[in-house]
Amino acid sequence: MIRLALVTALLAFSCISYAQFEGTLMYDCSDKSETMMTVYLSGTKARVEAKIYPLKGGIADIPKGKELEAIIFDFQANKEIHVVDRKKLKSEQDFIELAQEKKMKLGDGDITVEMVGTEKVNSFNCEHFAVRIKGKKLDLWITKELGVSSLYVAGPLTYYPNGSQILAKIKAAGGEGVVVRAHADDLTTNLTTHSSRPVPASTFEVPADYKKIN
Repeated sequence: MIRLALVTALLAFSCISYAQFEGTLMYDCSDKSETMMTVYLSGTKARVEAKIYPLKGGIADIPKGKELEAIIFDFQANKEIHVVDRKKLKSEQDFIELAQEKKMKLGDGDITVEMVGTEKVNSFNCEHFAVRIKGKKLDLWITKELGVSSLYVAGPLTYYPNGSQILAKIKAAGGEGVVVRAHADDLTTNLTTHSSRPVPASTFEVPADYKKIN
């Protein structure tokens, strides 16, 4: 009876650890400017909002920040919708990341993923993965403590959605979870804030009066 209870507890823990993350993730990357990305996740949808701020004395100059178009990812339709709220415009297309990977003509040997080890990053227990894409290196620190994200932030304005060859390789190597840190080309992107509060469905909807453009 005790053994059965232990097995049940372990299975329950496994389910919690690998459950899909739903909520909000906020990322920050600073170089010559500061890029802040907010990712909203719920079910088969994700929305990314990003702003770029010039630095003044090493600090983001908030009043001079530039808001980029929001991107809504629909993982059922495999589409992304770009939304410009201030102009009430929208455009729809296939996942850009998948198109870029196709253009790169990535073969099975062009993407390698190695689990380097476990590390503590920003209070999270993470697994460090070294990813090479046609020789170009990307380091990711991924935690399972928050669940599994349907969209991986791999750097400033770089997103791997489900269906990505690169993401599939990362997950096959054991990298299922939420990206806590990404490092490539001397740029480091960090997860700064997270929340598991439910995201309203309206977050992933485009107002009916927005004009569709090509």
